[in-house]
Amino acid sequence: MDKKLIDLDWLALPKRLHKYFGGAVFDCSCSDRAKTYYLAQSPGFYLKIGKRGSLEKQAILNKYFSNKGFGPRVLEYFYDDTHDYLIMDEIKGVNGCDEMILAEPERFCDVFSENLRRFHDMDCSGCPIVGVTSSIIPEAHSMFLSGKSDPWMLEYAGFSSIDEGYSFLCENEHFLLENTHIHGDACLPNIIISDWKFSGFIDFEGGGIGDRHFDLLWAIWSLGFNLKTEKYRNRFLDGYGREAFDINRFKLCTAIQAFSYCN
Repeated sequence: MDKKLIDLDWLALPKRLHKYFGGAVFDCSCSDRAKTYYLAQSPGFYLKIGKRGSLEKQAILNKYFSNKGFGPRVLEYFYDDTHDYLIMDEIKGVNGCDEMILAEPERFCDVFSENLRRFHDMDCSGCPIVGVTSSIIPEAHSMFLSGKSDPWMLEYAGFSSIDEGYSFLCENEHFLLENTHIHGDACLPNIIISDWKFSGFIDFEGGGIGDRHFDLLWAIWSLGFNLKTEKYRNRFLDGYGREAFDINRFKLCTAIQAFSYCN
């Protein structure tokens, strides 16, 4: 995660936040939906500020997955008339896009696959968000009817046309199996590693209980995108466990994204 040193007028923020400031402040925002700041202390903190109501789901999921040992601890979540404020502690380590990590792709691939499988296999009882993958399907149908799709993602799944991809979605959507925790954005920037040991995942905004192939889609895509080669796909699947991989559900999740992850 890129960090840019800034001069933030933190005294203008709610007094409830003031105790977390005392060192340098870095802007590490990567989305227009919220501002993310790293507050350099010992230990460090992450502060997210978004529009009123925009961070509530993330706060709930971060707390849940933190209690499971997979994410940063939520210190505070509160809101005022216009904004949400979320404070989390820092997970020590670097993310999967760090140069040190990318220099040893086989080693990283093994850590990533092992811990994503471990994340998927943990007990789901008590998860506050369910039906994550199926909740996207109505949007996918709506996007198709409005003529919108992601041609690259359709090609990635092996579909030769928009109609072929949509027909596959319609004929197979009942095969979706939502019985595992999913991260929702299982890409390299969202896994943290320290001394080649898994530290945790971050940014659970799209998580909950869904189909594991939704995460596998983005994990495999991210490996190819960030490592600039598809050669580690098989190694990742071997490490994850091919017995848990269903190519048709993988294609289904890709088709769902092709008609929802588009402008």
